[in-house]
Amino acid sequence: MKIYCDGAEDCYCYVFEGDDPVVESHSGISHNVGEYIAVIEALKEAVNRKLKAVEVYTDSLLVVEQVNCRWKVKQAHLLPYRDEARDGLIKLEGKLTWVGRDDNIAGRVLQGN
Repeated sequence: MKIYCDGAEDCYCYVFEGDDPVVESHSGISHNVGEYIAVIEALKEAVNRKLKAVEVYTDSLLVVEQVNCRWKVKQAHLLPYRDEARDGLIKLEGKLTWVGRDDNIAGRVLQGN
């Protein structure tokens, strides 16, 4: 199952391929935290749906590289988000992949397209 995620400072979105997008407000956060929350909430929904082997796509290179342990987490407040996303992927036997903004369905939803 492919899942597309995107986040911002005031909301996040995730889209399970073939489903309607889920957009939620979430104020008072940084852009990077919004990106992480989008991934985490999508993974929680995948668990609720009892899915396995999910493919999660986001246009946040920071989130992808930190979750995949290729970049260090330099901002301590992001560590819990990284750990929760990583744990969710392990539980779902999933993978997290970077996708360009133009190919991110969730990003297009947040942009109003």
